[in-house]
Amino acid sequence: MNLNPKTKLIIESLTLKLNSLANELSAKGKNIINLTAGELDFPTPLYIQKEVKNKVNLNKYTP
Repeated sequence: MNLNPKTKLIIESLTLKLNSLANELSAKGKNIINLTAGELDFPTPLYIQKEVKNKVNLNKYTP
């Protein structure tokens, strides 16, 4: 397969690199809270959900 030479300019995703490192450390028994990729395995706390709902219409720079 012939790829465009520009594909050589693509760099590794930092998110995926950190995710891999977090997984490696976790496999070694380190207590890791991995916030790099994917979804959390617990629900968003209600107080955060309520604040987001209160702020959702505040999308202007000035009042």
